[in-house]
Amino acid sequence: MYHVLVRPSQRIVAHRYFSLHHARLSGHNKWSKIKDKKGAADAQKSALYTKANQEIATAVRAGGSTDPQKNAQLAAALKKAKEQGVPKENIEKTLARVGNAKDRGGTPATYEALAFGSVGIIIDALTDNANRTIHGIREILNAHSAHMTPVKYMFQRVGRIEFTARPSGSKDEFDRDLDKLCQVLGRNGATDVDLILESESLQDVFRITCEPGDLKRIEDIILAWKTGSTVTVHSVEIIYTALDSLPVEEDLREKVEVLRQDLGANTDILKVWTTVD
Repeated sequence: MYHVLVRPSQRIVAHRYFSLHHARLSGHNKWSKIKDKKGAADAQKSALYTKANQEIATAVRAGGSTDPQKNAQLAAALKKAKEQGVPKENIEKTLARVGNAKDRGGTPATYEALAFGSVGIIIDALTDNANRTIHGIREILNAHSAHMTPVKYMFQRVGRIEFTARPSGSKDEFDRDLDKLCQVLGRNGATDVDLILESESLQDVFRITCEPGDLKRIEDIILAWKTGSTVTVHSVEIIYTALDSLPVEEDLREKVEVLRQDLGANTDILKVWTTVD
């Protein structure tokens, strides 16, 4: 994993870190450890599916269509979901749910809540009946000992773009072009660039954050970056992210994920952000 912090006046340097862990399984607890690992893998898979479904819903809302031929952002979200192994059935259900909500029409609405005493939650919805939507959200929150209350002070709104780039020439040429790109992005409002190298496919996955007002300009720069690479933009959105990143116990993280899934099952809800994301 690379992490690049962009500062307009500084040259960007990407550092790569490796961590090796050697697992030892004794006979009496081998099955227990296997079950623990399977449970953790299932939780990660569930979180991945939930995020993919939310990205699809957001793309439909932003692009105004459930047809990927008419909605470039949705096409990118669907491609990413398939690459991540999200089942076709999950994708079709999400498209049907969001499409039904869109066909009903409605008004965008944002709700705030606090869960488990410390976790802030922001809920984006599209509703044609505010009373129904609020009642449904409250029922879900109550089932998880959560309640509606102002929590936006726990978040900041930022622009975020995710894209992949595959070198079309040599890796050295690609790295030089990347260095130039990051300098340009920094001068135009990018605050962070995260890179994850997928070595098997020689494809880099990038996540860029910026101020919401700079999002379109940053996107245009990325789309115009053709030298030495093939670029595919997966998502362009304004998100809520926690102001303070604090250590979170795994038990709490799992509870939040269950709550997020329950909220996501409500047909009026498009996206959910939490302070433990």
